[in-house]
Amino acid sequence: MPRLRALRICRRRKADETTPQTGTESREQRHKLRAHQNGPQITQTMQRPQLRGLGRSKTSVEEERRESGVGSSKLYPADVYISQQSVTLFVCEKRKTLVVEVHLNTPSLNTVAKEMSDLQAETYDHAGKAVQHGRARVNGIRLHYITAGTGPALLLLHGTPKDSFYWYKIFPLLTEHFTIVAPDLRGFGYTDKPPSTDGYDSVTNADDVVELMTQLGHDKFYLHGEDRGADYAYATAAKYRDRVLKLSFCEMLVSGFGLEESSFWTKENVTAQYEKRGVWCWHLGFFFLPHVPEMLITGREREFWEMFIKQECYNPTSIEPVALNHWVEVVKSPGCLRGILETYRAGLKNGELSTETCWRREASSHYLS
Repeated sequence: MPRLRALRICRRRKADETTPQTGTESREQRHKLRAHQNGPQITQTMQRPQLRGLGRSKTSVEEERRESGVGSSKLYPADVYISQQSVTLFVCEKRKTLVVEVHLNTPSLNTVAKEMSDLQAETYDHAGKAVQHGRARVNGIRLHYITAGTGPALLLLHGTPKDSFYWYKIFPLLTEHFTIVAPDLRGFGYTDKPPSTDGYDSVTNADDVVELMTQLGHDKFYLHGEDRGADYAYATAAKYRDRVLKLSFCEMLVSGFGLEESSFWTKENVTAQYEKRGVWCWHLGFFFLPHVPEMLITGREREFWEMFIKQECYNPTSIEPVALNHWVEVVKSPGCLRGILETYRAGLKNGELSTETCWRREASSHYLS
């Protein structure tokens, strides 16, 4: 454990220089005192309260710290006590303190990393309260969604291979101002994965989410789509323009308006990302193929989707283990990989629907003028 051992040595040396020795404390007490005074912070790695370990109240933690000679009852966002046998983390979150102890009985940091990443994929609002989950029966399927907040409704549509948990960092920033609704799209997450004959095209998905908003009592709403969800957001705004107040989307070319051309194997496309002219969407043709992607990805879900997600990030480390683990596990569930791929196999139909909708809008505008 070179990194952990180096951290322990570094903290110990620094403590020896700054911590007075009274001769009455035990070795463990002195060690805890030194770790507390040095105050190592690891708040970025601890994002959720559902941590494997022993959950305890703030009062019991403060009492133990006073008995151990630490003295101060002030709780930092994350205090770390390192001993020869374990790493103990005192994590303050959602008005309570959790104690997580990781025993160092392996020759590597894999166990520590596993404990820190094996968290429950839950989303919280601005007050630290877990969002509301639901399953709506819409358009012939059961659709899983999360919702929280107050104010005007804002519908968020995720991309591939994600689900509603994609927005877990956004929810706390928005729920104070909007009522956020984030579904798992048809074929994704915990939503049903119907046969391809039931439709995975953009208009079918638009009908799904609009019926959901109707059931939740949102007659009009703001709309944002990301990646694959952008295609569906565009179709929703086009078909239900009287209900969508404003539309925004990102990380996507709309089908029928350049998306198909971005997948061509040409020198211009292959070199686009290196010359900052765009990206080569090589995966569109691959995902469109019947059966082959399922054969190649199954059993290698972690390797494939981690590469797929991180290669498009300026900062790959921003994809936290809790999110990546969740999406990989969901993709492994029955029918999920096929459901995701069916949304791409409907790509050509989506292009036809997008251009048809655009033509109708132009014709309507010309007629009214």
